[in-house]
Amino acid sequence: MYPSGSTNLLNVAAPENFEELRKIQTSVSSRVSTEDVVHPGPTAGFDIAYEAERMFCGAAVVDYESMDILELRSLTLRERFPYIPTFLGFREAPAILRLLTALKVAPSILIVNGHGTAHPSRAGLACFVGVENPDLATIGVAQRRLCGAPQDELNEAGSWSFLEYRGRCVGAVLLTVPGGKPIFVSPGHNISIETSVEIVKHFVTDFRLPLPLKLAHEVAERERGKYRSKHRALASE
Repeated sequence: MYPSGSTNLLNVAAPENFEELRKIQTSVSSRVSTEDVVHPGPTAGFDIAYEAERMFCGAAVVDYESMDILELRSLTLRERFPYIPTFLGFREAPAILRLLTALKVAPSILIVNGHGTAHPSRAGLACFVGVENPDLATIGVAQRRLCGAPQDELNEAGSWSFLEYRGRCVGAVLLTVPGGKPIFVSPGHNISIETSVEIVKHFVTDFRLPLPLKLAHEVAERERGKYRSKHRALASE
């Protein structure tokens, strides 16, 4: 899933040199566009669960207008890259890109469980996925803040504020559930902060996360549950 002009930035198996990894992040960041190139249509969410050095990647494609489920798909892989804060793109983007190529319904918008430009290097997971898919709009949605500070207080569901880091707006903090914790939304590629928030709000129903991401999370957790059950049964024999 490396289009013409790609430098195959995700072909990194282990963090042998953190300075090299940061250079790659800088290269990814330089390729990110926050100009709107968005065509509302099938929207795919991606999430990953972990167990015993395995990655259970879940995807859900949802119709933009009706919000009907168009496709659910999963992929199980062995971990190639350890968890290191701020380097999630190297760990999870290859799995998401592989699963994206397996989808039968072609999405026009991607929502991944991770940050986009709201990242110290402006190169979060959503940016890694986005620059490898230059014809799509990619959005990062995270449940924890990685950097930056909100500019305004959030008082009601649907309210949001820009997230500012080192003098630049890098994303937004959005309250989706009354009295709940906010989520953090930022562009991955081909989309602005404002449109990212608009699309995420469009898919928020009665839950904290937008529907495609919630469904993808459920797919990933279901596959992890199957793995646990299988190995629990084997252990009891």
